[in-house]
Amino acid sequence: MEQQKLVRFLALMMVAMGIFLFSACEDILDEDQESAMALVDSANGLVESLFTNMLALEPDSVQPLLAPMDFTAGYSLYLEAHNLDPENSAANFGMAVTGLMIISQDQQFQDLLAPYYDIHAPFSEGSSSANTIGYGFGLPLSTVRLHNMMGLFIELPLSLAKLDYDELQSINDLQTSIINDFLPLAEAGLEALGNISDSSFVVELGSSIQFGQTDLFALDMSLTALRGIFKMITAYDLDLASYDSAGIVLGMSSGGSFATLIAGGGDQLAAAHASAQAALEKAALALDQIEIQPGDYNGYFIDFSNDDESTLRSGINLVQSVMDAPALLHYTT
Repeated sequence: MEQQKLVRFLALMMVAMGIFLFSACEDILDEDQESAMALVDSANGLVESLFTNMLALEPDSVQPLLAPMDFTAGYSLYLEAHNLDPENSAANFGMAVTGLMIISQDQQFQDLLAPYYDIHAPFSEGSSSANTIGYGFGLPLSTVRLHNMMGLFIELPLSLAKLDYDELQSINDLQTSIINDFLPLAEAGLEALGNISDSSFVVELGSSIQFGQTDLFALDMSLTALRGIFKMITAYDLDLASYDSAGIVLGMSSGGSFATLIAGGGDQLAAAHASAQAALEKAALALDQIEIQPGDYNGYFIDFSNDDESTLRSGINLVQSVMDAPALLHYTT
């Protein structure tokens, strides 16, 4: 009998301890969520004026103004909020969009978007133009900007094959920046966006800026395309022992590794191709979202009215056909 009482007592103690621990964890969770919300408010205060000034301009004229903007402080606060509460949609979106802006304002990255080759057919007419940077790489999404983004998957390998000797060190420095900074920012942003599951997602940045579900899909598309471009560029060994004539001769000699695929480079190229396809799928999701909305779309990251939807969807299908099968290209240098 005494043994049964002891067992009953221990069982009651375990239940009581479980309730206590659950309550304590719940309190800690509430505190983390509250702290995350406070951090998001602080981050919003830092970046609101930056986005207000940027979004008031035409997208093609924004690029020269990006350099002095400081998105790093806001990014750090969004990241801290995300770490406290990974389900906080505002922290996740803020982390992704400020990460994209940090990449887009980098001069090395902007130089990367001016390759030697201009791909026309089948992507676009040579007279068509749009600044690929915009409000962050590829945003706001339009037919021409989409063509420019996807054209990079073909233009950049051609450009790397035509590098001048005096550009070798700068392209290697760019690879280092991609590996250490750009690619981690893109992947962290994609992971954060993957935590947003609310179909009625809305993030308010101050009193005048509101990002919605369609903006989220467009941002996701941009980061996905970037991830593919970065994996493609870093799939090749473009490093030299030195950048003088002796180092160049050594790197170009038979048996040298310069301009060959790194270990795992083939997998990176496959991942780059998959990212290009996924980016197109996400662009289509953004259009699907617009189709179910009444009236004209009134967001920031897609640049067309509902009447233009069929044109952009045709552009997506065209680029998808180029990515899926061999295609005849027309380009100029």
